[in-house]
Amino acid sequence: MKITNNHVYVIAEIGINHEGSVNECVKMINEAANFGASAVKLQTINADANYVLDSESYKTFKGSELTPEETADMFKLAKSKGLDIFTTAGDIETIKWVDKLHPSCWKISSGLLTHIPLISYLASLGRPLLISTGMAIQDEIDLAIKTVRAAGNNDISLLQCTSLYPAPLDSLNLKIIKSLKRKYKCNVGFSDHSLGTDAAFLSVGAGAMIIEKHFSLDPGRVGFDHKISLNAADFKVMVERIRMAEIIMGSSEKVA
Repeated sequence: MKITNNHVYVIAEIGINHEGSVNECVKMINEAANFGASAVKLQTINADANYVLDSESYKTFKGSELTPEETADMFKLAKSKGLDIFTTAGDIETIKWVDKLHPSCWKISSGLLTHIPLISYLASLGRPLLISTGMAIQDEIDLAIKTVRAAGNNDISLLQCTSLYPAPLDSLNLKIIKSLKRKYKCNVGFSDHSLGTDAAFLSVGAGAMIIEKHFSLDPGRVGFDHKISLNAADFKVMVERIRMAEIIMGSSEKVA
């Protein structure tokens, strides 16, 4: 996972929009490679370990699980396409087997930001960490960062995030990106739950070094994260706009 000041790292968030279909996930990874993503992200959630039996969340995640063998195949495919690949997991046993697949980093979702034992364990694995800050207050971010650094891991990136689906434009607060950079001395990006590509484009000017956006083969489908996702054509447009924003931002050196 390589993040630089002049090339935004673009994550195509597949999550569980494959709905448990390996064939759909294969198509999504192939599309992500075609439209120029830097990485793809899955969600690897053991429904039995993370949700109440027969709850809506349990049914959603249980019905969209990929087996360890299927997940390994998706990792191999993404890497063969030149993509980084990683995932979000909610329990240590799942993390243990996924880590053997050599993810490019680990993502700590907004809902796990206060799960300090999990964060400490992830930090101990020595991989880069992406920490999403939706719903978090300052003290919670402070504790998460302190926990990671106490484990000897300083490869941290924060993602400004608004945990609304979709997130209204007036809730995105992109100005916080530079504030987070100053405070924590780490890479900061934007996990975009808004509709369209305008916020992602603007976030480059606000200092985002990473942009994460949900991806679906059919955003019109019901359920999962389809409704806040871009299709392949729109994701390609977003990547092109991000690259244009990088050109527009130019250099911090004054030139004639």
